[in-house]
Amino acid sequence: MPESFKDRESDFLQLGTNMWFEGFSLQYLFTHSQQAHEGYGRIFNTFNNTGLERTFYQYDNSRGTSNVHSVKGFKEFMTGTVRNRLSFGARFFDNQLLRRFARLRYANAGERAFIEQWAADNPDAQLRYTITIDEITKAHELSEAEAMSQGLDYWNDNLIDLDYVQANGSATTTDGLLTTDVFSAHISDLITFGDDRAHLLLGLRYNDVEERPPFAGGQAPEPFEGDDISEQAGFVYNFSEDFAGFANYATSYSGNRAVDPDTGLPRPPQTGEAYEIGVKMDLWEGKLSGSIGYFDIAKNSVLKSAFDPDFGESRNELTNDVSEGVEVELFFTPIHNWQTTLAYTYMDAHADLPPTSLPVLGLEGAAPHSYSLWTNYRITEGPLAGLRFGGGVVIAEGPIPQSPTSPNRWIIEDGYTEYDLFARYETMIGNTPTSFGVNIENAGNTFFFRTRGNANERRRVVFSVKLDLM
Repeated sequence: MPESFKDRESDFLQLGTNMWFEGFSLQYLFTHSQQAHEGYGRIFNTFNNTGLERTFYQYDNSRGTSNVHSVKGFKEFMTGTVRNRLSFGARFFDNQLLRRFARLRYANAGERAFIEQWAADNPDAQLRYTITIDEITKAHELSEAEAMSQGLDYWNDNLIDLDYVQANGSATTTDGLLTTDVFSAHISDLITFGDDRAHLLLGLRYNDVEERPPFAGGQAPEPFEGDDISEQAGFVYNFSEDFAGFANYATSYSGNRAVDPDTGLPRPPQTGEAYEIGVKMDLWEGKLSGSIGYFDIAKNSVLKSAFDPDFGESRNELTNDVSEGVEVELFFTPIHNWQTTLAYTYMDAHADLPPTSLPVLGLEGAAPHSYSLWTNYRITEGPLAGLRFGGGVVIAEGPIPQSPTSPNRWIIEDGYTEYDLFARYETMIGNTPTSFGVNIENAGNTFFFRTRGNANERRRVVFSVKLDLM
């Protein structure tokens, strides 16, 4: 019987050129990438909100190609006493992705019959139809022999033959060829006036999108086709050498590569509108600087997709998302060899859905409160001259949503605190400048998820030596 496997392969090519003409510069960049993935195994960590996981075998195979052509230009000129920095460009993105899935799920009655038939044909195979979080937790508290004696050694379960899954498994709604063609062009002008105290940014972006969602057979869905012009405006005014105010406004537009299962028509495009306002400061001859800003972002028809453990497939839904909050970033340098950075973010980010008795559907990865503090100090005199050391802490308060869709609103991270430490010592060995270093990442050895499937690394200590031989 085959073991589970996962094979990945990728190729990447990038070519570009820079050109300078009288009065402006021009850049062209081409990027080509290919990705291939193939894997088979039993899917774990797909528990529903009661802590139950049903047996689920899946084979997946995908091949993708992307090509990106981009052109950027820049020109600076004066209009009387007004300075203009004009930038312009265009980008064409072409993507094709062919995907194929085959799965057998115990939660599906038809597929369950195939699982039970295979088990009947292979009576010596160890196969379980369900497992709970409590059983997994208990199994890892026991020795392997004790887990086997109690029938909890799920890691020794057999896999159903891959050929059997491919022959009898069902496809998914994401099977087939997905294509995306996006053309965008932009132009903006940064205008400086009022004795260099006022800076006005004006910009326009044109987007033309064509996306065809995948389909496994039958009548192919109509592609999504749409175009739009987005606007951007920003203003910065220096009230004094120490204080400046800023304000920004922007709209956005993009396609949605999915079909409404009720109508068979493409989903409507995603649109957005964002505001930001705040102040920047530079006090006490640069000893304290930073910014404080308020933001308000609204997006309409946001396509969300996440795995549904009860059905063993991705489910998508459209929501209108809103987020607003405050960001603070401060830099403190009391002396030239000691620097400290402090940041804080408050965020209220959620999907704008009708009120229900269920918890609000928060936006994936959005912590209500997050803090960070980083500091480093360099010794410049005495026997330890050349030693620099410091570290930082990141604190994120929960609940932090881990999935973007309503069925999985219960999956959250309670919050986390992570510490990092480092030290560097620069010296001379003979005539060669040499640096010794040590980095301790996640010094507290905590475990958490920043976003869905994006777990942090356990404690890691890295020693390094750098020799400057030039």
